[in-house]
Amino acid sequence: MRCVLVLAVSALGALLSVSPFIKRLDLQVFDIQQRLVRQFAPQPAASPEVALIGIDESTVQAIDAPMALWHQQLAQVISAMASAKAAVLGFDLVLPERSFDEFLGRANDQPLMRSILGARRAGTPVVFGRTLSASGRLYDVLPKFKAVLGKDGFGMVLQVQEMDAVVRRYYDDRYEDALELRTLVGQMARQTDVPVRNGWIDYAVGDPIGYVPMVQVIEWFEAGDTDALREAFEGKAVFVGGVLPFEDRHTQPLVLADWESNRYAPGVLIHMQAYRSLASDRILSGVNGAWYAGTLLVMALLVLLRDRPLTALSVLVLALLGAATASTVAYLEGWRLSPVPMMVTALTAWLAGAVRDAWSNLRDKQRMRSAFGGYVSPQILNEILEGNLSPELGGESREICLLFCDLIGFTTLSETNDAEYVLTLLNRYFDRVTPAIHTFDGTLDKYMGDGIMAFFGAPKPHTNAAQAGFDAARMMLTELDKFNVELAAEGIPPIQAGIGLGLGKAIVGHVGAQSRFEYSAIGDAVNVSARIEGLTRHLNCRIALSENVANQLKVEDQQELTPFGPQQIKGHTAIKVFGWGELRPGKEAASAVRSEVAS
Repeated sequence: MRCVLVLAVSALGALLSVSPFIKRLDLQVFDIQQRLVRQFAPQPAASPEVALIGIDESTVQAIDAPMALWHQQLAQVISAMASAKAAVLGFDLVLPERSFDEFLGRANDQPLMRSILGARRAGTPVVFGRTLSASGRLYDVLPKFKAVLGKDGFGMVLQVQEMDAVVRRYYDDRYEDALELRTLVGQMARQTDVPVRNGWIDYAVGDPIGYVPMVQVIEWFEAGDTDALREAFEGKAVFVGGVLPFEDRHTQPLVLADWESNRYAPGVLIHMQAYRSLASDRILSGVNGAWYAGTLLVMALLVLLRDRPLTALSVLVLALLGAATASTVAYLEGWRLSPVPMMVTALTAWLAGAVRDAWSNLRDKQRMRSAFGGYVSPQILNEILEGNLSPELGGESREICLLFCDLIGFTTLSETNDAEYVLTLLNRYFDRVTPAIHTFDGTLDKYMGDGIMAFFGAPKPHTNAAQAGFDAARMMLTELDKFNVELAAEGIPPIQAGIGLGLGKAIVGHVGAQSRFEYSAIGDAVNVSARIEGLTRHLNCRIALSENVANQLKVEDQQELTPFGPQQIKGHTAIKVFGWGELRPGKEAASAVRSEVAS
């Protein structure tokens, strides 16, 4: 059964983990993880380093022409990178589909093609981007540029976004089957002998990225400042792309730019980070299905670790910390191990264990109620089930109201009838009057032959134990009167009872031997209350109660009492006693009750 529960929890955890909400949460946690690693354990970028030539506002203002006509400026940038001995040059730009030479009245394409060929001879390969239109059509490129650049000189520049519109993964072969094109980053990596594979981009690799304005590069080139060019770009993978405020922007997990604090950053930065991840062997691979299922199964085992609530909670906290730690260690080792599915499974297991424990406790309590409900008072049983009663012998001092009830003339009834008849009658009587004690949160101490001992105020405290005892006594007598009506209909003589109520301090707790004990009350107040019950015959009242009980009753109840003054109690000084109701011959009492019920 436990194995089935563990497997069910792990399956539920896996199911929850693929829900959109959990997947979004997991991605956000992954972003936080990368930021923390970037801050506290940054991963160094391997060679070749990256550099950015930014098309910024100063560049746009200086050139002052549509970008489609920038072939001469792009040629200067390419030639500058060749002289700087850059490892590779990639343009996050798309070449036009048509030539503008006729429109300009001069050869605009020729310088660009010559610079590309010159850079290749100098050992600086050039890669240009390609992209799709909104309708999904691949923008074409002039055939002469295709011929100069070749197949390896083009790469797709589209970014792949997750469900929350953040770019986190790199797919080199996303367009290879349909368009026979790989990515700009992949083509640049191959030109520099960097292994290429798909996976999660590690945004914690390397320092924040700065840029050199494109216009600055052109000025260095025109001035023949080769030293400045080499200092900035020699041996590096150089990217050319826009850094304008509102163009080609994508959301990134963390801030990559060193000139702004905006995660909605230029797309060229994502290309650069993907390249740095490839070059540093930090493209993260996802764990395989077996590892994933194993981690969820380990977390599901929490459902079995609930022997104590504190222990279970501690294990849950440790499991959550363990999931976060395992995910971080895996991340540092180059693996993407999602922590949230593990955490969700751990929490699910903990909750499943809590539900299992609650159900088990409820079932155990029901079994105990069924098994022992007839042996102990519900008040005592509830306190036992709630763990409020100490199992050790001994007790505590409590002020309680004690109730003693005894049948009048029962000895004569026992002598004139067989034992089975008397026992049946007695059990019927107890069934009728005992619920009244429980109704007012009383504790049934014991049955003593035809007598009853009960008390109010322990183990459950009572705001007015005396009033509860008095109300219970009256309800018992009401039920007895109704019972006598039933007995009369069966031809059985009615029975009467006297009840005594006392109030005082008593020791309440477990009394007996280690092998057999009961929850009871002992003390002078107990003895006095038992003696008060005996006064009901002498005073001809149905309830006899001590003065301290009477003083705590409601005013309207006090007005129904008859004062009898001090009464001598055997073995005790005289106490003031009050009475309620009047004892009458059995036939007269039954007749009065029958007429009351009929009315």
